[in-house]
Amino acid sequence: MNKLRIKLTICLIVLLSKSVFANQDKQYLISHTDKIPFTKVAQYCAALGAVPVMITSAEENELVRKLAFSKPRLQLNDGDQFWIGLTDAKQEGQFMWLANQKPLKGSDYNNWGKTTLGSQPNNVMKNGEDEDCVVLRNSKDNTNGPWYDIGCTKRIAFPICQK
Repeated sequence: MNKLRIKLTICLIVLLSKSVFANQDKQYLISHTDKIPFTKVAQYCAALGAVPVMITSAEENELVRKLAFSKPRLQLNDGDQFWIGLTDAKQEGQFMWLANQKPLKGSDYNNWGKTTLGSQPNNVMKNGEDEDCVVLRNSKDNTNGPWYDIGCTKRIAFPICQK
């Protein structure tokens, strides 16, 4: 009984801390309170009856960026980031969407960012960890929601889910 009560309490807290936005045939559930590792994003979204977001156009990327970074009550900073459901953890350089397990092909929409180290994805290892998971990042000098590959195991980004 205690385990059930704890699970229900956690689910209620999770549901109360989300922003839900609808657009055409998708609903976006964006957490502004729960920084989690990418390795927990699919499970987190599934608990909400959703999947990690899959961005397929510049228009959708801009919409998701605006929704994620426009919360007036938040103190988001330059460089804050949100997980999108894209990873190359299974095979380096072959990015797959978690929502449908389909690869991101060269002809598909992407919004890879640029850094002083070059274009993304760059798989620069930090602390011995490959950069296999993708975030949508806020940046004052690049306001179009660029994507960056980063390490998957640290609690450094907020999840975005879709229904």
